[in-house]
Formats: sequence, C-alpha cells, structure tokens
Amino acid sequence: MRTILNLFLYISCGTIFFLPRTEAKKMFIIDIGVDTAGVSLGEQLAVLGCQGLMNRNTGADPEEVVVYTIKESWDKLWLETALEYDPDWEMVTLSIEEYLSDICEKENFPKIIYSKETHHELIPEIITVAGVLDAVPMDIDSGLDQMPSWMEHEVVFDVGTVFLNFTELEATEYIFDNFGHLTTGVAMMNPGWKQPDASTRDSTILSEILMLVWLILSS
Repeated sequence: MRTILNLFLYISCGTIFFLPRTEAKKMFIIDIGVDTAGVSLGEQLAVLGCQGLMNRNTGADPEEVVVYTIKESWDKLWLETALEYDPDWEMVTLSIEEYLSDICEKENFPKIIYSKETHHELIPEIITVAGVLDAVPMDIDSGLDQMPSWMEHEVVFDVGTVFLNFTELEATEYIFDNFGHLTTGVAMMNPGWKQPDASTRDSTILSEILMLVWLILSS
C-alpha cells in the first residue's frame, strides 16, 4: 500500500506541488541560475516552458522521465528532501543548451517566438499562450529561435506579429477572447511591471513571473 512518503515533490520557481508518485526513474536536473552564471530571462523561460510541458506529459511517456530546475539554493534542499522519500531515481544533470537541444527538442513541441526586451511586459500573456498551445517560448534576442535543433519546429505564435503595438490590456483582452475557453489558468503579474526602479523589476518581479511559468504550462 502506498503511503504519503511515496509522493514526489515537484518544486519550481517558488511553488511546491505534491503529486502521486509514478514509476518514473529518470530525472533531468537543470541549473538555471544558482551555479550557472549569466543565465538570461529568455533561457529561463525556455527551460521552464519545456519543464512544464514535459512534466505535464509524465505518465504518457513509456520512459517515465521528470524534469527539475534549480533557480535558487533552496531548490537543492527540496530536491534532497524529495530524494529521501524516493531515492530510486537516475539523476541526469544537464546544461541549459544540452536540455533544450538534446532532450526537449526531441518532444517535438512547436515554438512561440518573442523578444524579451520588446515584449517584456507581455510575458504573462506569452506564458498563457504557451500553455494552451503546448509550445515553448523562444526569445529572439537570445538567439534561441535560431538554435539548429529547433529551426524546423513550427512557429505557432509570433508575438511580434500578433501583438504588434499591443498594450498589456489589449494583449490580455486578446488572450481572454481567443484562449480563455481553452485553459483553466491565466498568468498574472504581481504587483506589475511598472516599477520605479529597473533592478526591482528584474529581481523581484522576475521571481513572480517565473513561478507562474510552471503553473500555467503544467496545468
């Protein structure tokens, strides 16, 4: 009989999920900001997008793999705790490039192209679209859309075209009109992007948004 100790902790971006243990035995671990320096927002969103979509499919994959990202030091502590409950995992540590090019790419997810600079304030809407379309957000500023292994993946949403000159309000209205009936979760901003100090936006608000990536893409 399974006990509560046979629960695996899915922890990402400040949110903890207790899910029933599967028979999965391979865990891909990707550092997106603790020991890996200079990770861009575009790279973080791409990895977290892949993580959410792959973990959402856990159970359908005969190899039963899960993905775990480490953004802050306490993510390591939660991973250690999870492994105490279920130590029988094959741990595979990958770089961001290895994970995006060699693992996530093989899932054949389509992609969303956007600019993290131009569309910074529309990231919550982009995350929502990614969750609905089962697509990975690829930042053109980081050149992620030009990764050789992803070149042939279908572009299902071009933010620069669809959201051309859109305000946050207009983009949100578009999301509700076109995708609201297809999802039970919509990404939000707390407290919002309009901060008097850019460093506040980049540090505090980024944590809020990254937390929502996993929520939306894995729901």
